[in-house]
Amino acid sequence: MSGLESRRRFVTVVATLVVVAVVAGVGYGLVSLFFGAPGSRPPATAQAPSGAPTPSASTPALSHSIPTHLSIPAIGVDGALQQVGVDPARNTLQQPAKPAQAAWFKNSRTPGQTGAAILVGYISTGTKTHGVFAKLGALKPGGEIRIARADGTTVVFAVDSITEYAANELPTDKVFANTAEPTLRIITCGGSLHGGGKTSTNVVVYAHMTATA
Repeated sequence: MSGLESRRRFVTVVATLVVVAVVAGVGYGLVSLFFGAPGSRPPATAQAPSGAPTPSASTPALSHSIPTHLSIPAIGVDGALQQVGVDPARNTLQQPAKPAQAAWFKNSRTPGQTGAAILVGYISTGTKTHGVFAKLGALKPGGEIRIARADGTTVVFAVDSITEYAANELPTDKVFANTAEPTLRIITCGGSLHGGGKTSTNVVVYAHMTATA
């Protein structure tokens, strides 16, 4: 499956998802993750979101390499990355098995490639277990995100914005737009940026690559 076909399939999955189960032992879990606007479908031609950064000659795109570790110093995130895909039996996004770790959606770009890399994870699980992004409210535009890859490189991203959406109002055209430069989207659920646990919202962090190490 080509990269474009994979992205189109993912957007379709996101836009039509109706979650009917919760990971065993997680409680609230990802019941609100990836709800799209009812009846929405991927655009015929995806456009980069307005205000997207332009490519920089000093940070050329990288080739494919699996992300292995995520660090966001401002909110205390520092740990290994899981991988999730699409559940073929239900055509829904698989749920991260470990709430305390973020996951890379393996049908998206790898961090540093041209286009959008997608990470997912919990803010709150609805139990005593905190999600990996429990402190996401402290992250601000300009904040640094570092993702290590299997090839030994580390990709550095800068946060452009953090937006909270009602569960049925996720703007799939913007979140999953094709981009001409390496970008990152972190999509979370299971809580609100402003505190609280069982809220049906999605939070999206938009970021662009600034350097490699």
